[in-house]
Order: sequence, then C-alpha cells, then structure tokens
Amino acid sequence: MDARFETLTVKSEAKIASLLSSLDLEKRREENRLEYAARTSDFMRWCKSTIETAGSTSFGFTLADVVATEDELKRQDRVVNKTCEEKQANALSVLDAGTDMGVNENAYTEETTDSLKAAFVPVTEALGKRREAYAAELARQHVDDELCQQFAALVQGFADALIAKRAEVAGSKDELEDQLSNVESLAEKQRK
Repeated sequence: MDARFETLTVKSEAKIASLLSSLDLEKRREENRLEYAARTSDFMRWCKSTIETAGSTSFGFTLADVVATEDELKRQDRVVNKTCEEKQANALSVLDAGTDMGVNENAYTEETTDSLKAAFVPVTEALGKRREAYAAELARQHVDDELCQQFAALVQGFADALIAKRAEVAGSKDELEDQLSNVESLAEKQRK
C-alpha cells in the first residue's frame, strides 16, 4: 500500500509540476498578448499623430523662413521613417516571441504584420502631401519676394525723388514766402 501511495505522490508531484509549467507558459503567453496589443496600439496612435502633425506643419512667413525649413523637414522625414521601422520591429519581435510560445490568437488586438505595414501608408502619403505643400509655399514665397523687390524698386525712385526735393526745399536760401510758394507748387505737381 505504501508503494501505491508513493507512486501516487510521485505522479501527483509530476502532474503539479506539469500544471505549474503550463500555467507559467499561459501567463507568459497572456503577457505577450498584452504587450503586443500595447505596442501595436502605440504604433497606431503614433501613425495618427504623425499624420496630424504633418498636415499642420507651418513653413514660415518669409522666403528665408521657408528655405530654412527645408532641412528640418528632411530631418523630420528621416526621423519618422526610422521611428516607424523601430516601432514596427518592436511590435513584430513581440509577435514572433508569442508565435514561438504558441500564441495563435490575440483577443486584445486584431493587428497583424500586414496591418502594421498598411498603417504606415497614410503616414507616407501625409509626408508626401507635406512635401508638395512645402514646394507650393516655396514657389509662392519666391513669387512674393520678386513682387516685393519690384515694388521696392518702384518706391525707391519715388523715395529718392522725395528726399531730393526735401533737401532742395530745406537748403533753400530764398525768402520764406518764396519757399512756401515753391513747396505749394511741388505739392500741386505731385497731386497731378
């Protein structure tokens, strides 16, 4: 009888060890599911935020500001692409670890390798639209700058003439009545 109890004890201990091992594996699987869901959710939020940020980028108010923005936009594009790669790789490494543990489904997320890749497509499109908006703004600023230079050239001639007339009037040695008459005649000419 003692041998039977000893056999049952050994079998019971083996069964308990097997159950504890299975419980530990299932806990790790569950942690993996939660971690994968958290990482994919983080990636999806990041994609949405990046799209919104790209759509609301300001390039500056002057030609110099817009030109200076170009390098920053290129740097941001590189950072976005690198961050995407890192976030996808982090999520996929958790997915691969889960697959190695036998995780076949995840009740916390429906995201897959394909959906993660597809989620970055709108980000790429938003960055492309931002580059197009930048090019349009740069072209507009060049046109505005050219118009400003043309206007400045026109105004400069008028300003120079006005300064010369002021110097002429201020340097006059004529009687005050003659000076007043001269100023009135200059003003009358400018009105015409």
